[in-house]
Amino acid sequence: MLMRISGGSEGIRDYLITGRKADRAFSRDELDTRVPLMGDLDFADHVINSMPGEGERYLHITLSFREDEVSTETMSSIMDDFKAFAFSAYDDDEYTCYAEAHLPRRTSYTDAKTGELIERKPHIHIVVPEVNLMTGQQLNPFGRVEHQTGFLEAFQEQTNAKYGLASPKDNRRTELTPASELISRYKGDVFKGVGHEIKTELLDAMLSRNVQTMAAFEGLLSNHGEIRTRNAGKSSEYRNVKLEGAAKGVNLKDYVFSKDFIELPTAEKRERLSREAATHYATAKERRATPAEYAAKVDEWHDRRALEVKYLNSGNRKYYAAYRAAEPDQQKAMLDERKAAFYSRWRPADEPMQEMPRDQGEPIRLQPNERPGQRDATQRRQLRSAHDLTFDEPPEAKTLDGLRKLSDCHEPATPKAIEPLTCQPNSVIERLTGELDEQRKTQSADREQLAKIRRDLDATQLLAQLSHSHGVIPEKYAITKGKDGGDRLQCGSRNLNVSDFLTKELNLPWSSAEAILHECYGRQKGNQTPQNRTQPSRGLWDQFHAERPKLRERRETAWGDQIETEKKRRHAIRVTFLAQRGKVQGDRSQKSAERKAAISVNRMERIAAEQALRGVIAKEREALKADNPTGIEAQYSAWLKQQAETGSTPALDELRRREHYSNKKREDETSHVATLQSESAASPVPYLPFRYEVSRIGEVTYSDHHGSLLRDGHDRISMLRTDDNAVAIGLKLASQKFYNSKHGTVTELTVNGSAEFKRQAVEVAVRDGIRVKFADKEMEAHRLNLEKQKQAARQNVARPPVEQKPTEKQKQPEKQPSKARKPNKGIEL
Repeated sequence: MLMRISGGSEGIRDYLITGRKADRAFSRDELDTRVPLMGDLDFADHVINSMPGEGERYLHITLSFREDEVSTETMSSIMDDFKAFAFSAYDDDEYTCYAEAHLPRRTSYTDAKTGELIERKPHIHIVVPEVNLMTGQQLNPFGRVEHQTGFLEAFQEQTNAKYGLASPKDNRRTELTPASELISRYKGDVFKGVGHEIKTELLDAMLSRNVQTMAAFEGLLSNHGEIRTRNAGKSSEYRNVKLEGAAKGVNLKDYVFSKDFIELPTAEKRERLSREAATHYATAKERRATPAEYAAKVDEWHDRRALEVKYLNSGNRKYYAAYRAAEPDQQKAMLDERKAAFYSRWRPADEPMQEMPRDQGEPIRLQPNERPGQRDATQRRQLRSAHDLTFDEPPEAKTLDGLRKLSDCHEPATPKAIEPLTCQPNSVIERLTGELDEQRKTQSADREQLAKIRRDLDATQLLAQLSHSHGVIPEKYAITKGKDGGDRLQCGSRNLNVSDFLTKELNLPWSSAEAILHECYGRQKGNQTPQNRTQPSRGLWDQFHAERPKLRERRETAWGDQIETEKKRRHAIRVTFLAQRGKVQGDRSQKSAERKAAISVNRMERIAAEQALRGVIAKEREALKADNPTGIEAQYSAWLKQQAETGSTPALDELRRREHYSNKKREDETSHVATLQSESAASPVPYLPFRYEVSRIGEVTYSDHHGSLLRDGHDRISMLRTDDNAVAIGLKLASQKFYNSKHGTVTELTVNGSAEFKRQAVEVAVRDGIRVKFADKEMEAHRLNLEKQKQAARQNVARPPVEQKPTEKQKQPEKQPSKARKPNKGIEL
């Protein structure tokens, strides 16, 4: 495990939920399963946003693992240890701490710049708002982290020993990166960056010439250029070689150029290098004793150093000098005195320690020295007029005679299944609730069919398919047979069947796992044999990377044109409606009730037109996504196709190597799309099929071939049917009918009916993006919560975002969320 500490001011919640960073076209839901281990993310974010000022507001700590699998129980225990260490000098009511583990769903991806494989491992993100909840003052349990390096290193190594985890001290070359992503090393690709060619040449010469002494190594270097020794006599000593004609030398800091490695026998050198280059499944080892020096350092942290960080301020020079000059026993007494004074000031003797209320209300803006619980946050909102959306029991079925047609009554298409608003959990409670829901889904599956798939599915084909879709490296998994005759995949000490591999190794939700099983099994029965994903050609990838700015520009232009045409078509519908309404309002030959009824019909025609346009736009966007992909792999394949069409034989070979197994699939998809286009051309999408009748007082009752739908009254809309589509139409009509164009405010509705109907109205409004507010506070709170979930779960899915050109800062390895300010401190152990 490797621990790193940095800080930021904002954006940590969005980063954890969305997972977006420069030049990586994957969302968090595609990359990881989020497993909350401690605290509540929404509350931590609430505290961060409540802090005044624009400086650093939170600590962001990452714990990265070398192992491919670390159990949730182990990570929870590690978090308990971290909490006891970090907050050794604090009581529970003084701080909040949120932690979540990221378990990879996509175990590797291609680096956009180099084309190399980035392998992903489990890791933990910890967020600590830098405010003492009891005092309102700054909280930083580590102070200046560069002064605590020894203590933090001691905790890190104690944790590694306690849980048998790999230490960065034992993995000098295979480093753990800030995001727990390891660049897979292959023979012939040992080095990266500046000087990689000379380093590769030196290593090859060292092995071929049997170099086993530093003198022989320096003799080898002298054949290449001028030699300098850096940090002579220190443990960090290394050589620098300046080639003839070069502006500066190349630092040989790599472990393979250290004295320890050079003096190994050549056979052992080769064995170590081949072991590191080999792809293997990393697991935790046996627990081991913590080295004495680290154990002593951790004890010192708890006994003295944590208290010094909290209670001593070097700005008070007189007291600080007296403390430094005191004996250890005196120092302990001085710290105890400071501690007693602190709590006597902020927590009187008759005031028991209390948990801070975990409310989700309006953020509290703290003033200096103001405690969060001292005052309630005021909420001042302008009162707006509310209107009724009333639920009436559906009447008995009846035939409506003498009805005028709103449009031709076509048979409506089968309504699309409603996708639930899914979102990964933000707290331990939400996580446990989600786990129970996953168990129910698994138990309700077709057991007989799944048993057949588990028994008959070829694990080799599953791994090959997953290598394309989820970045799985097939070479890491040995395949054996289970007692039922089905394939088993060896994941360390675990032998998993094909379904457990998807849910327990790739951490996928059951709905995704089940779909993959059926898809792969269907291909197997259709004799479609997938090939393992292969690394792209470095030369072709470099050409592709150079042309990516042009591809990005073309994609942005295409999406810009699409958005512009969408606006124009929506505007045309609105202009038509306004013209029709103006004509009706100006016709004084009709009675008031007749004019109101006619305007109601105009509104329904507008809703029908917008509904039809929405379907057309959805198809256009899907086609645009296919022609202008945002995923780096899809972009590379599209670029290869373009190059092959211009006569590039290497590009054609590369394309065939990458796309071998999917030819039949593409033919099927092409035929299917052609059929859809043909049907669309032959039968345009009809407006929604409504009929209506007008009462003597101007109320309009709408119906379709299923029966009565809704009634549009003077000051209310009454639902006569309660299916989701009917409720959606009613909400849209209400949002237009009661819209206050003078003030330009979102329509606020009062909804009457059962609790179930109110819940349905909120969910339908969020699902279809209907711009309304609810006068009922519980309904409005539910709507806001669902909107937040929808944004987190579907961000960048409905329409790929315009790809941002990475800045120089974003091109660097990521240490902070994309929105976070540059940290003013950081530590890497």
